[in-house]
Amino acid sequence: MQRRYGLDWLRTIIVLSIIPFHAMIIFIQNEEWKMYVKDKVNVPVFNFIDSVISRFHMVTLFLLAGIAIIYSLQKRDTSAFLKQRIIKLFIPLITGSVLLNPIMTYIWGINQGRTENFPEHYIGFFTKDLGELNGFNGGYTPGHLWFVLYLLVFSIVGLPFFLWLKSNKSVKVKKVLAGFFYKPMTILLLAVPYCFIYLIEILDEKNPIAYFYVVLVGCLFATDDSYLKALNRDKWKYVIFTFITFIIYYFFQPANSSNMVINYSYALMVRLTQLLPALALIGLFDFYINKNSKLLQYLSGASYTTYVIHLLVVTVIGFFVIKLSITPYLKFAIIVVASYIVCFILYEILRRVKYIGILFGTSCSK
Repeated sequence: MQRRYGLDWLRTIIVLSIIPFHAMIIFIQNEEWKMYVKDKVNVPVFNFIDSVISRFHMVTLFLLAGIAIIYSLQKRDTSAFLKQRIIKLFIPLITGSVLLNPIMTYIWGINQGRTENFPEHYIGFFTKDLGELNGFNGGYTPGHLWFVLYLLVFSIVGLPFFLWLKSNKSVKVKKVLAGFFYKPMTILLLAVPYCFIYLIEILDEKNPIAYFYVVLVGCLFATDDSYLKALNRDKWKYVIFTFITFIIYYFFQPANSSNMVINYSYALMVRLTQLLPALALIGLFDFYINKNSKLLQYLSGASYTTYVIHLLVVTVIGFFVIKLSITPYLKFAIIVVASYIVCFILYEILRRVKYIGILFGTSCSK
């Protein structure tokens, strides 16, 4: 399968949009929204925007990651693939865990009135109970790099399946599946197992089994052009269904209903708000923006390093900006603009220092 630049655009835009996404959480006073620095003001519109984005942005990234895995294996043998995974995933994960995340949790502690100095906090980061793995107790957290951790584990656990998909042994199966799922809207059937997986309650919205399934679906998409052709053809249908499921999700939530049919139907809609937008976006981007450019090459190269470092940058900048006596919208704008500037400056510095840059994923632009 030839490289699909529309998918590169989609991945890059979603990754880079993570900066305003996390910046908005600073101004959301809902305890479900976790961030290492918080203003005292609440901005409801930010809550709504992030609630919409959060439904599908990680599902889309995992779906694209599955496609990328097969692309990578088509160019590499097994040992080269594993080496690439170590460089791209394991090393930045360790970097974030050792160098970046302890600073973010330390800032959180300062905001909570803790008086321990940084060396004390740093030791506690690796020795305290894990708690909920969010770092708010001063203990270890992968932070936003949970995505990288998941991909690393999935790459190892799923390797036998990935290699089978790559081999000639799977040709007949792939051909049958591609023919079936090319039929109008049949790809939607792949959402059914995804919805039922959440009956297994593991880590709530970060259910690793569900995300592993999404990666496997992405791998399947990469085995034959028929899948992307089908998504291109049916893209507007998926857009329409996306709007319908979001309307049901926001406006027709059952209030303490004892009817199991109603409850499970609504639960189905909740999960479809995650997968349907991903299918719609892949179809739209692959059809309308399937073009390479120097801008895409640069932003695609910068996006991964930006993802690795962005949360610390947003946290530090936000820590100082929220103290200003200005409107929350202006604070938000300053945080976002300053964070993009700092992240891209750091990327430019890091990519020029090979053995330092590799710690932050600068060698993983392709």
